[in-house]
Amino acid sequence: YSGRAPHIHVKVKLGTRQLLTTQLYILGDTQNERDGVWRNFTDPADRAAVTVAFSPTADGLRANFPITVAA
Repeated sequence: YSGRAPHIHVKVKLGTRQLLTTQLYILGDTQNERDGVWRNFTDPADRAAVTVAFSPTADGLRANFPITVAA
């Protein structure tokens, strides 16, 4: 997307029921501050929930994004 920070789309489903749709952003990426969607998260805790650190590995990058679904 032109003008957007790098991000990954995530959708969590249980059977046919959609539980969550969100985007993950890269912690420390300089484009986050200019991204309109990321800026809409005005609460720092909300931004932290969708902004994750990526670490280099032998075969690319790795990030940990825990998702808890309560019944």
